[in-house]
Amino acid sequence: MNLCWEAYERFAMLAAISLGLLQLIAVKYSNNIWNHFDTYLRTRSRELPSERTVKYVMARLLIKNLFIFAPVAIVREIRQRYFKRKSPDLDDFPDSSIT
Repeated sequence: MNLCWEAYERFAMLAAISLGLLQLIAVKYSNNIWNHFDTYLRTRSRELPSERTVKYVMARLLIKNLFIFAPVAIVREIRQRYFKRKSPDLDDFPDSSIT
């Protein structure tokens, strides 16, 4: 029972940390996030992007950066498992130059 409770606590703590990081990125890099957000949105409800928008942009940038790295063994293994041995077109991903 103790191990189960500790697992719940860790999960909640990691969720809080990840949400905080997404909010911090949204506050500090809001213009860059909106510049890399390429999904249809009728109108922005506010200047600050949501956590979901930040997560979407960060996930696409991480996938794109995965293809920029040198082809070391671990990166090659991740590519093969994630993309099931087929390479996506790099033009499908937004530019990864967040400054």
